[in-house]
Formats: sequence, C-alpha cells, structure tokens
Amino acid sequence: MSSATRVSPSSREPSSLLATGAGIGGVAGTILGGGGAAVVAGIDLVNTLNAPAGTTVWAQ
Repeated sequence: MSSATRVSPSSREPSSLLATGAGIGGVAGTILGGGGAAVVAGIDLVNTLNAPAGTTVWAQ
C-alpha cells in the first residue's frame, strides 16, 4: 500500500497563490474594464423592453 503525503492547508505553494491571484485579477479587470459597456447595454435593453411594440430597431 502506498502512503499519501498530506499537505496542510496553510502551506500552499506560491504557484497556487499566483494562479488564484491571477484569476481574481482577471475577474476584477473584466468587471472594471467592461463596466461602461455593460451600463450602456443595460440602458439599451431597458429602453427596448419599455418601447411600444413595433417601434424598436429589432422590429424593422
């Protein structure tokens, strides 16, 4: 039988911390960088949903 080596949660490798930090940074950058576009798209969506039937650019 083989014995498995246990690693305590407090002793993580620097590479796993780097990968975690990169993932968090990627999500934060997407939210901050794409925030303006998301607001414009949201306003356009609300305007489209509130417009009378047949008056949007999608109905033409």
